[in-house]
Amino acid sequence: MKHLVKVLRGRRGRIVAALIGGGQSDPELIQAFRDRFMMPRRQEAYQTLRRGIARRELPEDLDLDLTLDTLYGSLYMRFLIRQTGLTEDYVEEVVSLIFDGAARE
Repeated sequence: MKHLVKVLRGRRGRIVAALIGGGQSDPELIQAFRDRFMMPRRQEAYQTLRRGIARRELPEDLDLDLTLDTLYGSLYMRFLIRQTGLTEDYVEEVVSLIFDGAARE
């Protein structure tokens, strides 16, 4: 996630924003973006979560897609809509919220 923040905050971030924006009216463009940019990163993230499950740091029945959508969705929200506060500290706060739980009993 921290690597993605660096990408989004740099020169390539403007390209990513343009691809996402253009993809809203061009199904082939958004599919190419998913296949070439999103999925390779998502596959790496799946492996990271699976290692956490294997080490029993994460629950066995963890929904990998929901977890990744929640973690990365927050980054894209800040990147595309808010356009502020996309920092490594923010990544740590999101990860802590998701994996430590918003409310513990």
